[in-house]
Amino acid sequence: MKPAWPGSALLVAALLGCSPQSAPAEHHGHEPPASAAASSLEAHQDEVRLTPEALELAQISVGRAERRALTGGAAIPAEVQFEPSSTAHVGPMVSGRITKVSATLGDRVRRGQALAVIASSDVSAARARLGQARARLAAAEATYRRQQQLSSEGIGAQRSLIDAEAQVAELRAEVDGVRRQLSVFGAGGAGELTLSAPIDGVVVAVHATLGETLSPEEPAFIITDPTKVWVRGNVPELELAQLRLNLEQPTSLPELPLAVVLTDAPGSCPHNAPLDAVFSNAALHWMLDGEAVLAGVRRALRPGGRFVGEFGGAGNIAAITAALNAERARRGLPAVMPWFNPGPEEYTAMLQAQGFQVPVMELIPRPTPLPGSVRDWLATFAGAFAEGLAPVAVGGFFDAATAALQPMLQGPDGTWTVDYVRLRFAARLP
Repeated sequence: MKPAWPGSALLVAALLGCSPQSAPAEHHGHEPPASAAASSLEAHQDEVRLTPEALELAQISVGRAERRALTGGAAIPAEVQFEPSSTAHVGPMVSGRITKVSATLGDRVRRGQALAVIASSDVSAARARLGQARARLAAAEATYRRQQQLSSEGIGAQRSLIDAEAQVAELRAEVDGVRRQLSVFGAGGAGELTLSAPIDGVVVAVHATLGETLSPEEPAFIITDPTKVWVRGNVPELELAQLRLNLEQPTSLPELPLAVVLTDAPGSCPHNAPLDAVFSNAALHWMLDGEAVLAGVRRALRPGGRFVGEFGGAGNIAAITAALNAERARRGLPAVMPWFNPGPEEYTAMLQAQGFQVPVMELIPRPTPLPGSVRDWLATFAGAFAEGLAPVAVGGFFDAATAALQPMLQGPDGTWTVDYVRLRFAARLP
């Protein structure tokens, strides 16, 4: 909101407050020398003095400079995770027994470096199929050459030549297929396959012991770039006012200085790799363009990805919204609605329009007691309703709304309860 007074008016008040004519000078019978007065004025020519009235009008507090511990900030639960696009989970394509382990926890590895060797019966079987296919191919090629010779001499039948040629093509395809399968397995000699590092990085997890049996379901090694991490924090709704969107927030963790960027929607996430899931809690009702948000989630998810969340739905804080807009109407201001609160049918249709399947959609009343007065809640979350008011009128505006809400939201014991209504959903892409 803009101040109710122009900046020039404040400057005039300040200059009047420090005018030499504002109070008679007391010299106790001694006139200061002209040179001393000139020096004093010159020494303070860059200073501006404010009268008590100007200080009060500008809401300026004056105090002694002291050394104190810094206060403020927000403490939120968070988890440090390795950046997904810089992390590789390495495991075998087929089951097998570990015969050699070449990398240990903390090792720095290069792309293509051997991590372990696995003996696999599946690899042995594939190599046996490759040998058999090669033998049949050699026989088929010999037959094909014989049929070509007979055909050129006018002895062999054309049909036999065609059949021999088809048999050769079929066996060549089989040999190529088995060879590619062994290549995908990472097969080495005999019935062994080698697990190799797909990226440069550091081994941060090892689930491989000599003689242990591995399966494709579990990774044997996890390799990552430890200089690239994410911090996933759950910011309580009461702390949101202390953070600013798209602004780097200084963040401290034990022995790990970080900077976290808070974004306003999954579509603005700088991560480019497809995600398995997107989760949102108490945030989507702040994002007024719901369709753009869902389009961003859709782009961020891989096929089969999940989108799960909860936010304010239809009827959320209806009493608070009504009281605030009624107070705006009494002051000649139009109604406002700074939140996105759809109903179950509306949000289901929006999700389906983006290609989501929606197995879960619930509208849940959840009255929530406040630790203090609803007046504090209004000052934290309802600033949009004070748009158009002079700064000096904002406090009275919230006081009037609080008084109107008291019969509805304050209990006999003095506890204030906010009329939250939550829309909870789970959606999945095909």
